[in-house]
Amino acid sequence: MQTLVQADDGGVELPHQSRLLWEREPGAALESAGKAVFGLMLNGAQGDDDEALAGHFAGVTGQFNADGSYHDWLVTNFYNLDTVSEKAIIAAVTPMDNYLADLNAGQNYYRPSYMVVATLKDGLPAAEFQQSINQVMNHFYRHNFIYNHADANCAGITIDTLRALGWKVPHRGINGYIMAIGAYFYTALTEADLDAARQIYDYLTTETTRLLPAVAFDAIGEDLLRLTATESPRSLTAYEQRLAESIEAIWFVRIPQIPSSRVLGGAPIYSFSEYLETAPADRDDWVTIELAERDIPVALKQTEPVNPPPHPIPWPVMLILLSLFSLVVTILKFFIKKRIS
Repeated sequence: MQTLVQADDGGVELPHQSRLLWEREPGAALESAGKAVFGLMLNGAQGDDDEALAGHFAGVTGQFNADGSYHDWLVTNFYNLDTVSEKAIIAAVTPMDNYLADLNAGQNYYRPSYMVVATLKDGLPAAEFQQSINQVMNHFYRHNFIYNHADANCAGITIDTLRALGWKVPHRGINGYIMAIGAYFYTALTEADLDAARQIYDYLTTETTRLLPAVAFDAIGEDLLRLTATESPRSLTAYEQRLAESIEAIWFVRIPQIPSSRVLGGAPIYSFSEYLETAPADRDDWVTIELAERDIPVALKQTEPVNPPPHPIPWPVMLILLSLFSLVVTILKFFIKKRIS
């Protein structure tokens, strides 16, 4: 999946491409009209925002049209409700033509996009996903949980829903606590901002299929293909079994950026190290877009969110600071006692 996405510099200016990856029987893909589809949407990196190099992610459902068009497929698009998007995007379940090509909110005015699409002989797995993600969107609008770029972003919310349904998409691990703690202290000292330090700490300690849209796309897409194997490499859940038995064909779709005055984007980044290599070394040179806060109606804030903003100092860092403080106190006591004696 990563090879397909990154080929030809992300395909940002190349023609639209549809590539058949697998079909149950020869010619099965040609008989897709009218069948249910389940898909994954990955949007690439923006060229005019160094904070948007990781791209965006969403789940897709619909019905395969006879002419191959997908303008009416549904995309469940999670965006931060507490800020005003510079693209005028508001989180919603929206038709594909609005999601990709609406003049204000269209993702493809800002970057290229990619899809993995499975046609299903039984639409139940797609319907179960859409029903579940609709309920999640309902909770999102009730502020039962809030958008968090590390722990509850577009990729994390979507893959959490799939895993709750029973699709046990393999995890890819975290970057590591040692790196996270080091990055925390470096950011806190160089930027004098504990909230920014906590954010980088959370990025490095969040499981990467939940953190990075491209990694979620890669992991789910590869597992979708894995489910088509005659003998599955793992014991399947009921949801996975239904999905595996329903898949008729799997497509990869690459959608170029719509030509406009916007800077060209590209393929999204797949790791924290790639992010550091792609973004300017000097943070002052970053191109970023400041977002205004949105006033959320009180009616949508009737309960406290289950994931309130975290404390600026995570507990491992707190333990290190307490240990250093204890060490300093012990050393001071030693020297004071020695001086008195």
